[in-house]
Amino acid sequence: MISRRTVLAMGGGLSLLPWVGRLVAQEAKQPSSGGVLRVAVYDDPRSIFSPIETGDLELTIGSKIFETLLRLKADNSFEGVLAESWKYSPDGTQYEFRLRDGIHFHDGKPLTSEDVAFSILQLGKKYNAFGSTLFANVTSADLPDAKTVVFKLTKPMPPFPFLGMLAAFGPIAPKHLYDVADILKNPQINKPVGSGPFRFKEWNRSSSIVLDRNPDFREKAQPYLDQIVFRIITDPGARAAAFEADEIDAGVNSPVSKADLKRISELPFIAVDATGNKATEGVNALEVNLRRKELSDVRVRRAISMAIDRAFICNAVYSGMAAPARGPIRSDSFLFEPALPELALNVEEANKLLDEAGYPKGADGWRFTLNIDPNGDDLNVIGEYIKQAIANIGINGNIIVSDYATHNARIYTDYDFDLSIQVISTLVDPQISVFDYYWSKAISKGRWQTNATDYRNEEMDKAIDVAESAIDADQRLAAVRQIQTIAARDLPLIPLVEYESHNVFNKRVQLGSTGPVWPLQNWADAWLEK
Repeated sequence: MISRRTVLAMGGGLSLLPWVGRLVAQEAKQPSSGGVLRVAVYDDPRSIFSPIETGDLELTIGSKIFETLLRLKADNSFEGVLAESWKYSPDGTQYEFRLRDGIHFHDGKPLTSEDVAFSILQLGKKYNAFGSTLFANVTSADLPDAKTVVFKLTKPMPPFPFLGMLAAFGPIAPKHLYDVADILKNPQINKPVGSGPFRFKEWNRSSSIVLDRNPDFREKAQPYLDQIVFRIITDPGARAAAFEADEIDAGVNSPVSKADLKRISELPFIAVDATGNKATEGVNALEVNLRRKELSDVRVRRAISMAIDRAFICNAVYSGMAAPARGPIRSDSFLFEPALPELALNVEEANKLLDEAGYPKGADGWRFTLNIDPNGDDLNVIGEYIKQAIANIGINGNIIVSDYATHNARIYTDYDFDLSIQVISTLVDPQISVFDYYWSKAISKGRWQTNATDYRNEEMDKAIDVAESAIDADQRLAAVRQIQTIAARDLPLIPLVEYESHNVFNKRVQLGSTGPVWPLQNWADAWLEK
């Protein structure tokens, strides 16, 4: 068996970009108990049953209720949460976890290895958009006793993405409550029961989600907070106003616009953190529906890419807190392919490509019309810019703005879109959350954040297959870089910018442990200074 120390040789790491902003600096203080943490979120989640969810909103809330075997630390190593130890075979086909003593679900039932196996094989593998592919080769789990689970894989999987997947998308749920024929029809998913430091209390649609302190949490002094109230505020300007009026204590994953952030950060009682999302930041990109005749031509996709001024987006939308993207993997990842070309603005060449593709301008100046589906907040602003940019090459853009759930249903269930503006998040490792956008095996109607473009390419599929199972670090790096090269050539997704995500806090909020995925941690050690 390989020790956990060697994990880092198998996976990616993120370094801070040069435009990282003001950071939270907190002195070590003695925690005090009590108080209600008021957190702004941008919409109602699809559900808060995080074992089957992949969205940042769902996971931010659900991670306080449910726990995972592991979590990612600031140095990109892993520490145990439910697991006290773990090991894996040199060939990457067997992963063994030993559970901590004394873990109970909120209903008092003990958490056992049977719950772990059920959560990964029956929930994560079948219902989680990323888990359906990443856990595809996890075919069985041996349960030697109530505290030990051994996952068996039919094909190798590198340790870093496998452990990272368990840390990000492997919440453990009680089998005795959720082992039903159709989990999506189980009313218990909207009254979730986990083992985390907070218990679900109520969900007031379009208003709030309330979690109460779990008095039986295994860390007896924790959680310090009495309650967390997630306030649903759909308008980013209203969220900014709530911070200014001291009606909100915290917001994660860029709760206010970059323009508002500059103003709010100057308030004496506000702190801004630009490090707590490092493992979840990614690339904003246009998903292109290749089912549309015009968009199935790569010349059209290249023309759209050439019409976009990425530097303008960085400055006008993100106030300089972004960088032009060149591919689906961020340039601050060691997996990034440095030979990728810059995606430069070239309106003249874009118009030539469209003419060559057989789409001349009509008498009204338009070649054809495309719907543009942004996905909220900053992406809505980008959508307006994309409309203006493609107008310069004779494409008429029609903006469609919808709520979070409706947007994702249009893109991933109905495939009723032309161009969709999405956040392609790194989520610890690109194997977890990037490859599925390009893999033909990930075309799965109804699964969010997968291949909605209908992109099918045998060369790409082979490269992904190698990257998914390569244990040798050099072989994996070569495959991941090949994926980026093919993606840049074919452009089923058109990269826009690498964005910086920020968290905003009232300074009375003491974060406790932070790390690169603070919004997805359980907040048991967060507290409010009196």
